[in-house]
Amino acid sequence: MIWLVAVIFVLAILSLLLGLVPRLAELIWVYLAFLLFMTYLGKLLSLPKWLENLSIYNYIPKLPVEKMNLPTVLFILILSVFLVLLGFGAYRRRDLITG
Repeated sequence: MIWLVAVIFVLAILSLLLGLVPRLAELIWVYLAFLLFMTYLGKLLSLPKWLENLSIYNYIPKLPVEKMNLPTVLFILILSVFLVLLGFGAYRRRDLITG
């Protein structure tokens, strides 16, 4: 269930992209490919730490091995809700202008 936080975050980025620049909404696939690449090959290739930090999975605790980091998870969820609301507002404003 903890991975649901990362899925919600990716959906929040998608909603923001759809609201602000719908032509770039396909970039979410690039981010998903990046997440997949970093999950499976990031540690093996010894990539730089800043590149690892771009992955949302780097911030999600690996339960049950790691301890639950509730402030981080709540921050990601609150940020996701904020991004969804921002994307929704931008979509409504864009829809009113073009519609």
